[in-house]
Amino acid sequence: MGVGVLPSGAWPVMVTPFKEDRSIDWSALDELTEWYLGTGIAGLFAVAQTSEMYALSASERLAVARRVVDRVAGRIPVVATGTFGATPDEQADAVRAMADTGVDAVIAVTSQVAEQADGDQVLLDRLVHLRAATGATLGLYECPQPYKRLLATEVLSALAAVGGFVFLKETSERPDVVAAKAAAVAGSTLKVYNAEMSGLLESVRAGAHGFCGNAGNYYPELVQWICDAGSQGDPGAERIQRIMTVVDAVVSTPLYPASAKYFLASARGVRMSPICRVENIGLGEHDRRLLDHLARTMRELELPVALV
Repeated sequence: MGVGVLPSGAWPVMVTPFKEDRSIDWSALDELTEWYLGTGIAGLFAVAQTSEMYALSASERLAVARRVVDRVAGRIPVVATGTFGATPDEQADAVRAMADTGVDAVIAVTSQVAEQADGDQVLLDRLVHLRAATGATLGLYECPQPYKRLLATEVLSALAAVGGFVFLKETSERPDVVAAKAAAVAGSTLKVYNAEMSGLLESVRAGAHGFCGNAGNYYPELVQWICDAGSQGDPGAERIQRIMTVVDAVVSTPLYPASAKYFLASARGVRMSPICRVENIGLGEHDRRLLDHLARTMRELELPVALV
């Protein structure tokens, strides 16, 4: 797994389909992967919080990543979280195992690598050590679990100078902060992907490289369009940004990712169940009706791309 420059654009965080007995539905995962590919996205983030990574066993996390990599077959890049373990050595072992699945980058969760009380220097030292100890191409994820740890621009600049870091899922929810981080890594292989929908267009125009968040599981082709149109100065991008901001407000609920699984099946044609492992999330009639109305409304709008 060598260091390369990842493409800009939409990077959906994949859901993990489950059967009634909560075992992984591998055929649904294959179908879901093909559906994502058909929407024209830039890349896929498997084994993330949306994927219910903390509810998967170590062997399941590796199996999911390997399955997605094999199914994608080089058509787009795939990244997956790999910093599981209580110690730096255990995390290095886990990163090596994930790298062996063939993913293009192994994602390091900032709040897994360092404790909440640790300073930025500890986090930086451990990330640099992880890269040196494994030789793996790495990405970064400011995941809110086990706690939310945002990266300082100074840390990002240092990692960009070290090399071997190619991806950041940025979760500050502030376009100005996203833009500052993109500026801090300009000219390096490290790219910054905004996780927050309402500020996507602003951040892309300020130099960020795309989107990696919940909306990618509903209308990834529109997210990709905003990324492309925003970087090209298309005046129509503001309208689609407003639409997708409203969509995001509807779909980003405590019922996620069950809501995304239901929507993928009912509105986007992916044969999968809404079953989750993270908790027994039950979608009520009101919840399903809201998502159904969203799908009908979107079909009635004049959109710049066809919905697959």
